[in-house]
Amino acid sequence: MRKILGTNDDAWDRWVRELPESKRDIYYMSDYYRLHELNGEGEACLFVYETGGGVGIYPFMKKRIRGYPLEGEYYDIQTAYGYGGPTATSESRSFWEGFESAFLDYAKSSAIVAEFVRFHPLLRNHGGFIEQIQVEKNRTTVVIDVREEEDAIFARQVDGRGRRAIRKAYKASPRVSYDYDVDVFSKLYESTMRDNNASEYYYFSSEYFAHLGKIKGFNVVNVILDEQVAASGIFIGHGMYCHYHLYGRDKAFSGVCVGHNTIWEAVKIARGKGYSFLHLGGGRTNEPSDSLFVFKKQFSRDFRDFYIGKRVLNEKVYSYLIEEWRRRTGASSAIFLAYNGM
Repeated sequence: MRKILGTNDDAWDRWVRELPESKRDIYYMSDYYRLHELNGEGEACLFVYETGGGVGIYPFMKKRIRGYPLEGEYYDIQTAYGYGGPTATSESRSFWEGFESAFLDYAKSSAIVAEFVRFHPLLRNHGGFIEQIQVEKNRTTVVIDVREEEDAIFARQVDGRGRRAIRKAYKASPRVSYDYDVDVFSKLYESTMRDNNASEYYYFSSEYFAHLGKIKGFNVVNVILDEQVAASGIFIGHGMYCHYHLYGRDKAFSGVCVGHNTIWEAVKIARGKGYSFLHLGGGRTNEPSDSLFVFKKQFSRDFRDFYIGKRVLNEKVYSYLIEEWRRRTGASSAIFLAYNGM
């Protein structure tokens, strides 16, 4: 059996709950994918495959290709911002072959041109789909095991530089709040993205920020100094996993280690809410010297590799789109789905 569900279908989350707890995550839930519909990224879909041997699910955004003189409607698909990809109750190779075959039948019959997957570093699911898909390591991510006591995390997981920075951060006597002000957070976040010269991919609509605060598993940490929000981090979670999702800071407070305040308060939240792991993600690049990665790895020595996958499902149409995009833009190379604004 195979089926496609939308975010308004109550069955979406029921199928996610069919998975063992170690394979469930916020990045698979309908509420999270609805965020990306509100952000104008296309239609959210959950592909479900079920046999007597198990259940497989695969959420993605499906976006129509526009602006090119194509005969008929064509689409691309990709994992929403964050992590995901196919996952299943079974590890059997024969089950996964059937799961992938059913998905490819759906994709080819649904005019899907190309597929981009952001696999999940904690689920390690990058080896599931293997047919004509290019899988590559993108970067290394950092995860904190929050099942330990707070003192043990500080002593055993945080390195010496991190411990010194956390102590310095709290000497500034910050006040911490957990109230979500959409306007305050979005302004801080967008200012930080501009400071980092971030691409358009890292910007979100006002509807996205408004709905984000309503999803189950949402947490916000505000670090307040001199009665101003110096830094604000959003952490989202489900089941065993909590993720550092978005972060913004006022650069006027950059010398006070407010980022360390934010992460350490998130450790307390994750422990208090019963999560097993706080996933901090990786750097802005795959370089070991990347400043964001260097910051995050102060909190843990547990690293998990993040993989991406690229697959062309209609070579003829894809080749035309890439060549036409290059002709129009003058670019010699392209991000995989750049022609479709993805």
